Amino acid sequence: MEVGLSADQELLVSTTRKYLRASVPPEVLRELRDSPVGYEPDFWRTGAELGWTSLLVAEEHGGGSVSDAGLRDLALVAYEFGRHAAPGPLLTSNVVASALSGALSATGGEAGDDVLERICAGEAVAAWCFGEPVPHDGLGEITATALAAGSDLVLSGVKAPVEHGAQADYFLVTARGADGGLAQLLVPADAPGVTVTPLRTLDLTRRFARVEFSDVRLPAAALVGDLGGAAAAVERQLSIALVIQTAEMVGAMDRAFELTVAWAADRYSFGRPLASYQALKHRFADLKMWLEASHALADAAAVAVQDEDERAAELASVAKAYIGHYGPELCQDCVQLHGGIGVTFEHDLHLYLRRTVVGSALLGTPREHRLRIASILEARGGDAGAGESGTGEAGDGAREAAA
Repeated sequence: MEVGLSADQELLVSTTRKYLRASVPPEVLRELRDSPVGYEPDFWRTGAELGWTSLLVAEEHGGGSVSDAGLRDLALVAYEFGRHAAPGPLLTSNVVASALSGALSATGGEAGDDVLERICAGEAVAAWCFGEPVPHDGLGEITATALAAGSDLVLSGVKAPVEHGAQADYFLVTARGADGGLAQLLVPADAPGVTVTPLRTLDLTRRFARVEFSDVRLPAAALVGDLGGAAAAVERQLSIALVIQTAEMVGAMDRAFELTVAWAADRYSFGRPLASYQALKHRFADLKMWLEASHALADAAAVAVQDEDERAAELASVAKAYIGHYGPELCQDCVQLHGGIGVTFEHDLHLYLRRTVVGSALLGTPREHRLRIASILEARGGDAGAGESGTGEAGDGAREAAA
């Protein structure tokens, strides 16, 4: 990931790396395969003490970063998570913590401050309920509703897959108000009308669930932000989530490539190391190009989203579209270059392949993000007065090319 780290960032990275290496080596990850939670509670609480859950939280709410750039710090942690295929609700807890911190800072109130404190301490897990199941599984397609009922709100809908939904104590649910605008509500997992069903997943240590909200009645204080006016907040949350996700995927790609290069140097075939064969050298050159481009895109997205650059959403989607496509490709090639041993459960490669494949499918597929990029560029062209209208056949062609 990023070069030229500060001394504090170097300390954060080295401490995280040492802790993950000692706490969740590959043999432990295999043992966690049948665990309903996917990680030990003490593991997550210690991680919270290291700062994993509070880097996006304002200091007045008990958080703080190591470099005054919390998201870039968190991307460094996510990269180490990917390199170690580490368990834990890193992405989802941080997205919720960031949303709560932002809402508290905007309103100057204290509603939800106790929940945020528990999340930062690792005492509670929060899950962002954003995506929905088929047939409403497109990026940003929200059908869940949050309707006013007197002084209360009534939430209905289904969310899936929800990362660590079965382990969550709180859900931050993105829904639509009566006017069609987006709203977000903080829902206790034990609220009447909430049904959580664990799902099977390809990843050994991450867990997902289907969460159904059947006329869940909530007080007005459960609203995070404005009813029907949460579109900007949701857009930023998605960008933050994509930065964390792509950094983690790049970490998994990096480790898979590292293992494969070492294998090709050590493994002999017909009296020569595999790495000496020209055909394989060309293949490794392609993999290295994909990997370095992925590093650059993940870093660029992290900087843009951290700085709230006007191109933040575009760069986050560019990173996801590229890494979501080439991450699984690279890991699959690494498996093939290992030969038969690469497809065994005892080898570590599948841990990183699983992580990249699952990441590619979550928070929008590469195709959906290419279409999103095309839409952003089309809108920008229209704003700049490009062509006669900025839409029409040119826009349709851009969307087809992106697909």
